[in-house]
Amino acid sequence: MHLKWIDRDGTARLTALTTAEASRVNTLARAAGLAPEAFLRAAAHRPAAG
Repeated sequence: MHLKWIDRDGTARLTALTTAEASRVNTLARAAGLAPEAFLRAAAHRPAAG
């Protein structure tokens, strides 16, 4: 699956996801009340865990 979204700096992105990743993104996005594209945009504003 490929997901088109706009990064926080306005760059158009095309992210390739496995079926498992797509399912997880959809689940998290639904829980947050967002579309998957909006969820990735919001996640791009968060610092990476490390």
